[in-house]
Amino acid sequence: MVTDNTSKTIKLKDGRMLGYAEYGSSDGKPVFYFHGHPSSWLDWPLFDADDSATELNARIIAVDRPGTGLSDFKRVREILAWPDDVIELETIRYDPAPPEPDMGLFDTLVGILRKADPDAIPVPLLLTATTDAKHFSRLGIQTYGFTPMNLPKKFIFFETIHAADERIPVEAVNFGANAVYEALQLCGE
Repeated sequence: MVTDNTSKTIKLKDGRMLGYAEYGSSDGKPVFYFHGHPSSWLDWPLFDADDSATELNARIIAVDRPGTGLSDFKRVREILAWPDDVIELETIRYDPAPPEPDMGLFDTLVGILRKADPDAIPVPLLLTATTDAKHFSRLGIQTYGFTPMNLPKKFIFFETIHAADERIPVEAVNFGANAVYEALQLCGE
């Protein structure tokens, strides 16, 4: 059960504060509650539904609209901009980044690549895009984006990878598949 359901705030990218409160089960499915006008997150307790939310394994997130409750006024406000605030709250508060990565397997992966290609220069890469890793990290599982490719020197990566007509040479697929297979064999020992 969420014990601290007092009002909270986060600072949005534009500098405004956004107010909200949580009710129900702290590890339940998030359900956003949006009040009408003129009201705030304080509506939810009036429903006396905290026990029902807990029973349904729901985490109620009651969000203040701009200029109400603890949310700062937004000077130029359009109704279609409201979801942007909510998405920012969901991203900041409920979609935390994975913990600091465990690089314990990095040397093993380096060894696999250098065995396959002695001239390889393996480097760790921080990918700022979205991956499935965040879902595994919530379960305490460390993931590695191990996608080795031995590409030809004249291969133009950004014109073919994640682009229209995406493709890589068959030799690169075979190189990567063999390296991943070896990594799986070593991890199974």
